[in-house]
Amino acid sequence: MACLLLVLLIGLAVGGCAGLLGGRADRGLMRIAELFMTFPTSILSFFMVGVLGTGLTNVILAIALSHWAWYARMVRNLVVFPAPARIYPSPPV
Repeated sequence: MACLLLVLLIGLAVGGCAGLLGGRADRGLMRIAELFMTFPTSILSFFMVGVLGTGLTNVILAIALSHWAWYARMVRNLVVFPAPARIYPSPPV
């Protein structure tokens, strides 16, 4: 539960900042997220536990740091999508 909350917090913060700021910040944050998404999450978690050391807190932190990018991508798209939708509204069905 703590790991999921930490992942959601990190993803919400990074994705929200990327979507709201736009420009270079958006490109930079999303490139970092894409870098994290290129590695398998379990291998990245094992590597981070090896670097950080054992212990429940370090395992939670390692899992959170290897999964945040997926949530950041979703939040960023949710923030960015309404602008074009308001500009080009769809006709009533």
